[in-house]
Amino acid sequence: IKNVQVDSEIALRESTGLILGQWLSIPFIIWGIWLIVAALRRPAEQADTPRQSEMAKHYRQKKK
Repeated sequence: IKNVQVDSEIALRESTGLILGQWLSIPFIIWGIWLIVAALRRPAEQADTPRQSEMAKHYRQKKK
């Protein structure tokens, strides 16, 4: 089996414990955590739904 890793990649793995692909994924992990935190900080939007009394009134008018 041929070794396809460059010497610098091997040195990086040995010195940090992470391979190149793991280093490249770190910004996306941080971005994903930021998206989750930003979504949790945002106040919940109120749905524009009719009230129960308005729905009952509309239903009674339709039934006549």
